[in-house]
Amino acid sequence: AWMSAAEGNLVVHARNDIRLSPTSVFDLADAILRVCERWRSDPGCGLGETLHVAGPTQASPMDVARAALTAAGERGLINNRRALEPPPLSGAAPLSVNRCLDSGRFIDVFGHAPRPWMEGLPLLLDRLVADRKPRSAA
Repeated sequence: AWMSAAEGNLVVHARNDIRLSPTSVFDLADAILRVCERWRSDPGCGLGETLHVAGPTQASPMDVARAALTAAGERGLINNRRALEPPPLSGAAPLSVNRCLDSGRFIDVFGHAPRPWMEGLPLLLDRLVADRKPRSAA
């Protein structure tokens, strides 16, 4: 997805023709911390394997952009959002329709299952709202 602004309007361009496994930044950070903690007691755990950390639900970039804009508007982060538009696909490289990953092996090895992206999105936006509030002088 990408954004453009014209005449004070925000336009978000996002693909709607592929499916992904969106993952919350909080879940990615939690996964990294769990790996580091586990390596303190078992330094070889998971080495040599490909382990994916991906959300358990599927969505298109358009789904995620739409949900993010709606939730951001509800929290007062943006006050002027325009239409979501699929990007022009002429000349675009073809992509496989399903680009979802399976976190099953990571869950088995490190015991961490990422939450669905729709659960992580409000947490991220609430954190952004909190970070933008003026802090009182101590």
